[in-house]
Amino acid sequence: MGFTIYNSGIRRFVVGAAVISFVVLNSFSKIDFAKPKYKTINDTAFEMGDNVIIPKILYQFDKPAVLKNGNYNGMDSLRIISYFLRDHHNFVVEIGNHTDKSCDYCDSKLTQARAQACVDSLIKLGIEPKRLMAKGYGEAEPFTLYQDVILPSGTVVKAGTILTDKFISLTAPDEKSDDHQFLLQMNRRTELRILATNFPPILPK
Repeated sequence: MGFTIYNSGIRRFVVGAAVISFVVLNSFSKIDFAKPKYKTINDTAFEMGDNVIIPKILYQFDKPAVLKNGNYNGMDSLRIISYFLRDHHNFVVEIGNHTDKSCDYCDSKLTQARAQACVDSLIKLGIEPKRLMAKGYGEAEPFTLYQDVILPSGTVVKAGTILTDKFISLTAPDEKSDDHQFLLQMNRRTELRILATNFPPILPK
């Protein structure tokens, strides 16, 4: 479930054991994380609360490690993210990892570890640790489509649809069908969310 925050004055975020304060711009603007706004890496205007579409990141089975296998190397995706964060050096972001109900071994602990693995890799790629937060959501936040999607059967699912268990079961009741598996796969994802746009922090007095 999402939540709403209201900007006013100084916002404090917990980074590890430290509390970092940011002057929040655009006071009194409303950010509703239950209704995510999606942007692409190539966009030029971003706000707090935006989800930025990033390249797919895959992981080793039942492990937090980013997959490097054959022609696929998850570090390539993380390098693209690091370039984005260098271009937008004033952003503080959350790297969130999500799963779906069919993944018996994917709990919030594993998704947290996967998100942290991404953060650790970005730090190694030169991104300042204080600009990064890792969050594992388990299956708590199903994906909201930011554009129409065509399922393997040809069925069109409209932008704005939330891929809840109920929706997936009604749309593709056969759990072995390509449509059902396709929708589950969309819920397994890593996302980048902008938490602040005015780094470096203002240290509390």
